[in-house]
Amino acid sequence: FQAQLDIKIILYDKLQQVRRRRLELVREKLEDSAGLLIQRNWRRHRDYQQLVYVRRDKFEADKRTSTLLVAIFSAAAAMRHFVHPFFRHLPTDIQEVLIQIKASMQRTIGLVPLSGKLANEELGMRGLRVAGKENLHYDQSGREDIDLASHMLLSVARHLLPQLPSEQFAPTVKWACYAIGHQAVALDRTEGCFPKEVIPVGKDPSLPPHPGDSLSRFWDDAGTIKHHHDWLMSLPEESMPMLILHGLPERQRQIYLTAQVLVTMRQALDAPSISTDDHLRFQGLDAAAGAQLMEVIGSELDHRLPLDWPKMHGTVNALANQTSLHITEQKTDASKEK
Repeated sequence: FQAQLDIKIILYDKLQQVRRRRLELVREKLEDSAGLLIQRNWRRHRDYQQLVYVRRDKFEADKRTSTLLVAIFSAAAAMRHFVHPFFRHLPTDIQEVLIQIKASMQRTIGLVPLSGKLANEELGMRGLRVAGKENLHYDQSGREDIDLASHMLLSVARHLLPQLPSEQFAPTVKWACYAIGHQAVALDRTEGCFPKEVIPVGKDPSLPPHPGDSLSRFWDDAGTIKHHHDWLMSLPEESMPMLILHGLPERQRQIYLTAQVLVTMRQALDAPSISTDDHLRFQGLDAAAGAQLMEVIGSELDHRLPLDWPKMHGTVNALANQTSLHITEQKTDASKEK
């Protein structure tokens, strides 16, 4: 009996050791799992906070960069022209300065190769070729040798954001580059193309050019400033304004078209005080003048628009809304490649 009791005590001691070892292993697993869970939750919380801050920063930047982005996309929409159609609306002294520097500026920009630049480069950064990823980030404070194209874009950005504090300018430009890059990818993914409609203004005998707008003779008058680099540029047979406007977010498209219609109406009617809610009929825009200016807007957009819209949509805001709705309803020609 004593021998059996001793054997049982030995077995119980072994079982106790096994139980303790098992509890230690379970405790170690729980500690590892708890540590992993705490670390995962902390990282998730930190990443979520960073996401909230980034979204808030982007939201604030989007409100500041709408005008800048619309100006850049408006310039890109007129790439097939050697000068933007709005050039005719500038004061004479500014036109003379731009005419004098256009050729040398294009030549200088052409001498700086833009191909092969890094995908993560932003507006205002110098062209950089590196051997490894450790050389991607560098300090260029105090450097003045950025390329002219980036310098011009920075100058335009600073001009369009005059009230922006200097400490907010860099992140705002960063988000502007982010938006431009994503919008360019979205435009590149557009299937098919929008047919280009070349609309000569004032060539229809039943629709003479509006006396207050000079687009009918603008290209002939400005033909002397067509530089050698302008002849070298080649673009697809596609309506670039329609492509860009169709792909823009609704708010930016509305700003683009409101500015387009407002500038055209103010210049043609010689009424710089016209607002977006003023009825154009009271500003001297009858049916014939409305048809003439719709032809001008259609010529700038490379897309023919109905000539009777000013009679049904009598304000700049209503006309821009109708044009925006019309553009969103347009479909690409899938039979043609971009």
